[in-house]
Amino acid sequence: MACNVFLSFTTEDEVFAHLFRGQAEARQPSLVFRDYSIKEAFEYTWKKNAERLIKACSATICLISETTHRSEAVDWEVRRSAELGKRVMGVTIEPIVPTVPAALVELNVKLLWWEDIEKIIGELNAIGTRHSRTRVIRTSRILNAERGRSFGTV
Repeated sequence: MACNVFLSFTTEDEVFAHLFRGQAEARQPSLVFRDYSIKEAFEYTWKKNAERLIKACSATICLISETTHRSEAVDWEVRRSAELGKRVMGVTIEPIVPTVPAALVELNVKLLWWEDIEKIIGELNAIGTRHSRTRVIRTSRILNAERGRSFGTV
């Protein structure tokens, strides 16, 4: 069962984000990670694009290092994820991180250490199972057939 995960991290932790993604996907290939690494200014357009990606995901993982608590972008991504009803998880890059983003504290998010990758994947799998649904896609041809109209053979 695939689980889409939004990955929130600071620009200086981009290498760790790639490593984390690689380790998680190697253990669980059905995980799909998305992020909106800031290559542009922290503006309305960035927020709009990041929100679009967050909406497409079942959960958000915030990767936490010593400097993550200073990032306005990470704080916004975590808060927006919670507002959209997404499960938020905090994953520390180091065993001890002195300060975490305020949004994680306010949302009472339990932190996991990167080394607990199996536990992280287990929680993501549980989220993916709860959020998976069968979707019926109805094309105009199907809708017209249901209404008794026909457009010939396909």
